[in-house]
Order: sequence, then C-alpha cells, then structure tokens
Amino acid sequence: VTQKIWTGYMADGTSRISRSGQPILHYSGISTWADHMVVPAECCQILDPEVPYEVAAVVGCAVATGVGAALHRGDIKPGDRVAVVGAGGVGLSAVMGAKMAGAEQIIAVDRELAKKQLSMDLGATDFVEADAQAIERVVELTAGRGADVVLEAIGNTRLQEEWLEAVRPGGTMVLVGVPSTSDSTKFISANLIRSEKTIKGSYYAARDPGQAIDDLCTAYLDGRLPVDRLISKRVPIEQVQDALDAMLSGTEGRTVITFE
Repeated sequence: VTQKIWTGYMADGTSRISRSGQPILHYSGISTWADHMVVPAECCQILDPEVPYEVAAVVGCAVATGVGAALHRGDIKPGDRVAVVGAGGVGLSAVMGAKMAGAEQIIAVDRELAKKQLSMDLGATDFVEADAQAIERVVELTAGRGADVVLEAIGNTRLQEEWLEAVRPGGTMVLVGVPSTSDSTKFISANLIRSEKTIKGSYYAARDPGQAIDDLCTAYLDGRLPVDRLISKRVPIEQVQDALDAMLSGTEGRTVITFE
C-alpha cells in the first residue's frame, strides 16, 4: 500500500482521474504543482496570517523533517558537537535545529562547496567537503572525540555505515535521509556494542505534525528559525524546469514555485 501511495496511486492501485486514457498521478499524494488539491479536513493547517505562504510551504516538509530530527531524535543539548551529513533542504534544516537546541559546534558536510556560505548563514560553525577524508576531519574538528550527534540527511546506506565512525563513544546517530526500500544498511554489531553508540531513525517531524508546524512557524516569526534564508530561488510555475535544474545542481537551498 505504501509503495502505491508514494507513486501517486490510491491504495487499490488505481488513479482517481485520467486524461486521454492515461492516469494523472500526484506524487506522495500532495499535488505539489497543482493550484488546487483535495485533502481530508484533518490534514489542513490553519496558519498565522503573518507567515508567508512560501515559508509555510518549506516548513511543511524539509524544515519539519530536519528540525524534528535534530530536536526530537538527536536530543541535542546545549554544548553538544553535531555533524550533519548532507546540506540539502533537510540537512540545512537540521543545522537550524541544532542551533535552536544550543549546540556548541555544528559541522555541515557536503560535496558541494557552494553550500558552505548558506550552511554558515543558517548556523553551522564549520563546513567539511564530503570527500574520502571527511570523517577524519570531523573527528579532528571535535578534538579527536567524535560528534555527540551525527545526522545523516542523504539516505545513502554506504554513508550511514561509514559515518557511524564519526560518532563519539556513547553518542547518537540519527538516520533521517530515506534510502530505497530495497537497500539495506549493515553495522558491525560488536563495534556498536562496545562503543555503546545509539542509532535512531527519524521520520518527518518526529512528533505530531500539526503541532510541529505551529511551533516552527512561531519560531520563524520569533526570529529563532530563519526559514526564509533557506529559500535560494523563486520561480513561476511556467519555469518549473528551472526549479528542477536548480535541485539537480545540488548547489541551491530550497526553490519555491510560485503561482501568479
């Protein structure tokens, strides 16, 4: 059932509407590029009128996921040293969440050097290029002890396995990037036991979604969560390909599609 929903079909494997005999699908059931959509009443959220729609749109997915992982699964505390692997929309949101939690050191890791300035603007204290020496550099930056919390925000099983090494003994790794359901992640149990590290999964806001969105919008209005800085580009729906190109480049924050 889950796979059918992700691909835009209903639970019975059919599409509600079609055109010229071809099913019209909406990925994950959210009709992202439509100007109207139908949802159950309990899925609607009343927004503070001071919250811009473009901010709410970003809060509703990437920000809720990244901040939720940092605050509610990473349990980041003031003074912690944190590494975030992947500076995409979710990873950058985890950076903001770590800052909200009072982390002393926040290391953003990404293969695109173009993400460095944006990462620092959103709260990172350090930026590490994601190459073969990245884990070693993160350990060095944390004075040889490793990070208290590592958040993997890419969804790459190989990276999930490798980055456990950057977690200090007794620390926590949070898996927030979602791999394919056909992929598996393997950890050496003996090493995990001896190091007493904890591995957690984090899905979406990691708490009640409605309350999470309310709290995140309040944090934005209070100036504690600079969601607007995460938005790198705004394009009209007619130029949606530009938004896709920006996403594939890996150099932007979030792109918002507007309807005029």
